[in-house]
Amino acid sequence: MNEDLINNSSVSNIFTEYEINKISLGNQSGAVVALECYVKTTEGGEAKRVGKTDSYPVGEDRTLELRKLEIDQGSYVTAFVNVKYGGDDNAHIWFKYNEKKPYTAKYTICGVVNFTKTGCNCISKNG
Repeated sequence: MNEDLINNSSVSNIFTEYEINKISLGNQSGAVVALECYVKTTEGGEAKRVGKTDSYPVGEDRTLELRKLEIDQGSYVTAFVNVKYGGDDNAHIWFKYNEKKPYTAKYTICGVVNFTKTGCNCISKNG
């Protein structure tokens, strides 16, 4: 994957053709968070939130198995972060959901309560 694509947080929504079946979030923020999945059926479609992990503190991470959620094959997915006692955030790099592809999109949230930023670190093979 292109490093500029992964690290360019100044760009709004980027839709990729990379296919994944899980998303994970590392919490490096000064807040308690919960990971949710943000889903769009088309690039211009309305985003909706599905699934949710338990809340967790800094230094921990969680993974959502997308096959356990109500997501249509081929929909675009990204990380939505529910920030407890602060402003929620979401990543802007979207991947295609394919339950048969053994890949996880790995995200990290950093910052503090109302000043967080969520970015994509990489895609890795499951297992």
